[in-house]
Amino acid sequence: MLNGTLHGMQIKTNGTGFTYTVVPAQVVTFNAGRMYRYPFPYAEVISNKSIIQNTNW
Repeated sequence: MLNGTLHGMQIKTNGTGFTYTVVPAQVVTFNAGRMYRYPFPYAEVISNKSIIQNTNW
């Protein structure tokens, strides 16, 4: 479900309009160690010594 290819859109002009083509952008895989806990903003970690950055970030 969370593994797969992210897609983007390639847009080209064709004289009177546009042609839209779906293109692969990036292959993603779910990494439970990272994706369940997002990182704290760097400024928060620096300004508050009690905050420890989440593992794997």
